[in-house]
Amino acid sequence: MGYSTPSEYVRELIRNDQRRRMKDKLDSMLFEGLRSGASIPVDERFWDELKHEAMTKLAARKKSIQK
Repeated sequence: MGYSTPSEYVRELIRNDQRRRMKDKLDSMLFEGLRSGASIPVDERFWDELKHEAMTKLAARKKSIQK
C-alpha cells in the first residue's frame, strides 16, 4: 500500500496498533470470562431476568435523579 505523506503512514501504524491492542484486550476479557467459574445456561429465561434486572436498576436511577 502506498502512502501520499509520512503522516498517512504514521496514522496507519497508529490505527493498526490500536486494533491490535483492542483485540488483545478482548482476548484477555474472553479468557477471564472462561476462567471465572462455572457456566450458566444462557436461555430465554436468562435474558428475561437480565432485562428485568436492568430495567429495575434504570428505574431506580431515574427515581434517584428526580429527587
